[in-house]
Amino acid sequence: MFFYSDSLQPNTPANLRADHSEKVEYNEPDFYAYIREGSFTVYPEFSAINHWHEDVEFIYVIRGEMEYHVDAETIRLSAHEGLFVNAKHFHYGCALQGKTCDFVCIILHPILLCITAGIERAYVDPLTHHRGFPYQKLTRDVDWTSQVLHELSLLYEENRDQIQKLLIQSRFYRIWDLLFRHMPPRTDVPDASGGQFSLLKDMVHFIEGHYPEKITVEDIAKEGHLSVSKCYDLFHRFLGKTPMDYLNRYRLDQSIRLMSETDLSMTEITGLVGFTGSSYYASLFRKTFGCTPSAYRKQLS
Repeated sequence: MFFYSDSLQPNTPANLRADHSEKVEYNEPDFYAYIREGSFTVYPEFSAINHWHEDVEFIYVIRGEMEYHVDAETIRLSAHEGLFVNAKHFHYGCALQGKTCDFVCIILHPILLCITAGIERAYVDPLTHHRGFPYQKLTRDVDWTSQVLHELSLLYEENRDQIQKLLIQSRFYRIWDLLFRHMPPRTDVPDASGGQFSLLKDMVHFIEGHYPEKITVEDIAKEGHLSVSKCYDLFHRFLGKTPMDYLNRYRLDQSIRLMSETDLSMTEITGLVGFTGSSYYASLFRKTFGCTPSAYRKQLS
């Protein structure tokens, strides 16, 4: 059984690299395990940012409900249900209708399982590279997924006060064995994304390298060698937003960075991150974060 406590450091919004992969802030820098409690109240608009990482991720809902998005699919999770998300798949969660949702997030790097090259080849790579197994919903109605939930609960409880490295690896092996034995059969069908993930990363790189400039949807689509409509499709499928929504959110995030790291005026910051008008910037900022840029800056100080 999961209990909500203040012992572990709370889960916070993701720290993303330029390619939208998350730089996971493990509980201890030299051990690739992240075990923390979370609530969508700390996220703008009660939603995490779409991201991916080399690690696998487990979510367990303590209270409330959430929607979890993996690639182009949406999974609804209620209290006492969970989710496994395989490595290198876009994903994010959000509370339903702005309501709060408390959960446990456990992120583990598969390298923790790779005690030999033979184990890696036979048991780790076949699962992490299984493009037909992006996620698995975990419920108590199915025996083996109920066992995974039980292992996750023990993993969480045993590490509430201090990371127990050997216990984590032991639980991870048990969970991996269950996933490995019940993953769907592999086929020779090519990756369903058809290389579109790489095209999306090219367009994201372009946005994050040119955000101070005047950018149009046509510019973004051109970077991916796609039509504008296909560009819209890819952003909506993998990131859940339009190209311009992504651009504006990235500009807002950069403006917050400049607020924190510099003494520049809000007018100067507005121009440096690519917004052409202060009123539009302020309106978009308030809509996204629930306060004015100036009020947000005061909170930072």
